[in-house]
Amino acid sequence: MGVFSNPVIFVGIAAITLLQLGFVYLPFMQQLFNSAPLGVEAWLRALLVGACVWPVVGLEKYIRRRQESQSEPVTSVEARVESKSGGL
Repeated sequence: MGVFSNPVIFVGIAAITLLQLGFVYLPFMQQLFNSAPLGVEAWLRALLVGACVWPVVGLEKYIRRRQESQSEPVTSVEARVESKSGGL
């Protein structure tokens, strides 16, 4: 699966980005949520944290997929129960 395999996700990302920007910069939203506009430095810090988390999540996904591919596949819950109970 490639990056562009789910185009709907980009609509969601755009919607969340617009909502976040509205929350931060629209005056009526600032009054409603008692928020203040963020400067460039704050946005850069937020992007830096996201950039640090992204590879960690990718590594976790890699490890999980590798473990799943090495484990014996179980087709159903019943098969798992039967194997533990000895087929009783």
